Amino acid sequence: MTQVTPPIPKDNQDRWLPEFRERAPWLGGDLQTLRTKVLGSLGKPFRVINTYPAQKVILPFDDRSGDSFSGILNFPARLPQKPLVVLIHGLTGTAESAYNVAAASYLLEQGYPVFRPDLRGAGGSRSLCKKHYHAGSSGDLAAILRVLSQVVSIKEMLKEGILLVGFSLGGNIVLKLLGEAGKSIHDQCQTNIHAIASVSAPIDLAAASKRIHEPRNLIYHRYLLERMKKEAFATPGGLSLENLSMIKKARTIYEFDDQYVALQNGFRGASDYYAQSSALRLLGSIQIPTLLIYALNDPWIPPDAYQELHWKDYQYLMPGLTLGGGHVGFHDAVSDTPWHNRVLSKFFDRIIEGGRI
Repeated sequence: MTQVTPPIPKDNQDRWLPEFRERAPWLGGDLQTLRTKVLGSLGKPFRVINTYPAQKVILPFDDRSGDSFSGILNFPARLPQKPLVVLIHGLTGTAESAYNVAAASYLLEQGYPVFRPDLRGAGGSRSLCKKHYHAGSSGDLAAILRVLSQVVSIKEMLKEGILLVGFSLGGNIVLKLLGEAGKSIHDQCQTNIHAIASVSAPIDLAAASKRIHEPRNLIYHRYLLERMKKEAFATPGGLSLENLSMIKKARTIYEFDDQYVALQNGFRGASDYYAQSSALRLLGSIQIPTLLIYALNDPWIPPDAYQELHWKDYQYLMPGLTLGGGHVGFHDAVSDTPWHNRVLSKFFDRIIEGGRI
């Protein structure tokens, strides 16, 4: 499955980023994407992360919904003076998703404490929630960050502040939150967020929806729709007969979003849901150093939104665009550690060393 993508504009790449070259035999966007799915749970990261102290965290959302979320805190045995990295998973993902564990294990090796929450209704949070996250759940993320200080061990780490990373759909949520809040982000989240990064974020949800419905993406589409339905069916207390019928009848992700996700969350339909939840329109309001990592051969997300941004007009945005890498893949010829995780660490180190914290 070959994709032709436009080149990276010369002014769209920060000089400090290391070059990315796809690792054989995982060549092309599809194989880069599939390697994460096929081999992600078999490698070093799951062995590495088990060598670090871990703490299970369960905290209530502060919105009087009665819902709570769970998460996993890992930290070096001897805590360094580094901020806490919070990793936000993507669509149908969890704290234990392979890409999440891989990022956490590498950042721990670099001396960063890491917290991986399960979003509302996902993974370990599923049995604790009546509601479920969606692409625009920036309010949930703000709530998660607000209540972290209730955990004594995390409260100590928060003295060094937070670094925030979102993968795929989680990346859109992170960017949306920072764009909505603007200069008031620290007050809204009641913590100091020093830098953020997104990896393969669908910042234009309507365009991403259109891409995933293309015939070339039929297998991906079926895979995601099946997992989305499975998550919905697992709602504690069950679903109404009407919702069950809507979910079962949905033949496409668009129909699922239009007839179930949008209506459950106060949107008029899928088009309204995508328009209001996309981070693209809010990027200009972000007031914190932000790195957007994206591969132009991503089979799930079209490149237009990233290609058409006038990066120089955005004071806080830094492009991390590559020709290859797929969707949350970035398996390169230099290291067994995915390129994007090495870049995240380098980006955060630069922020700290540059005295911008």
